[in-house]
Amino acid sequence: MTLLISYLPTIYQAFSRREIVVSRLELRAGTPPSACALLQWLNRSGSLHDDASQWELWEEWFVEIEESHTSLPILSFFRSPQPGRSWVTAAELILDTAALIFSAVDDKRDPQVEITFKAGCLAVNRVYRFFEEDLKAEPSKILPDNDPIEDPGRADFDKAYQDLQKAGLAMHPARDEAWKQYRELRGRYATALDFLGKLTMAPEVKTV
Repeated sequence: MTLLISYLPTIYQAFSRREIVVSRLELRAGTPPSACALLQWLNRSGSLHDDASQWELWEEWFVEIEESHTSLPILSFFRSPQPGRSWVTAAELILDTAALIFSAVDDKRDPQVEITFKAGCLAVNRVYRFFEEDLKAEPSKILPDNDPIEDPGRADFDKAYQDLQKAGLAMHPARDEAWKQYRELRGRYATALDFLGKLTMAPEVKTV
């Protein structure tokens, strides 16, 4: 019992740091939050390369998620104080935004966005594998490219593409190619986040 009590301040501090980023993300991504809205906020100055510090913050957040949620797994089940928020959906929002930038936006890749995307994929997949092995769960299946069931749907991607185009972003001219790349990128983390979302009963939020 003494050992457990001694861990409480550490657990609370990690939870607090996690939730600060989740709360700040909601302010930037709208209500309900979406990757499209977050991407438009990132482009508020007319250049997606002006927010390196924001992506650095998210990189640090992912690194801490990986460390804290595997060494102190109970943290994964600590719910956000506000309904509709979740660290799982926040992670999905950031990763979907990066995937949209890489696939749909016609611009050179920012190295900081790339490293943040990599950190996020590693973090959510390592937390996922921790629980999957612990619960001896069957691994989820990633849909093949020709599967008629799409996650997220092509219609949602097309709408996000059109909204970003109307907002003045330079978009990839070959939309079908952009969609395929987006789906491939999303396949790197979607299985893990789907598993963690169900495990933690995270609210379903449309992120595209």
